[in-house]
Amino acid sequence: MLTSRIILCAQGIIRDTETDSVSVFNILEAISAPKFPVVIDAIRVFSLTESEPVQAEDMELEWHVYLDDSELLSQKARIEFQGKKRHRMFIQIRGLEIPGPGELWITLNYGGELTVKTYIDVTQNSPDQKPARS
Repeated sequence: MLTSRIILCAQGIIRDTETDSVSVFNILEAISAPKFPVVIDAIRVFSLTESEPVQAEDMELEWHVYLDDSELLSQKARIEFQGKKRHRMFIQIRGLEIPGPGELWITLNYGGELTVKTYIDVTQNSPDQKPARS
């Protein structure tokens, strides 16, 4: 059985090779823009996935990006558990065009089933306000 313990989106996610620690900064809870479409330079996604029982072989999953019910992006990815219980996945999405306000969903699916999802609120602000990311 495959389960996800954590999934989050941020402007920056770093893995320290010496300590194997993960640092996350500027978590994305919302995006606002004065007009649409808007292009987001980079969104980084971090997911911590567990397998029970421990997997010795690679597994393939798909991740998707939706704005409400419209799919914006889809990609296959391979998880390499290498005999361990947990796997950390780092996804970098560059130049994502968001056509309008709504809920921006990022989902991970395994075997055609939804494993985990998270979303970012996308809103339109007035033209005199600065665009904000929080």
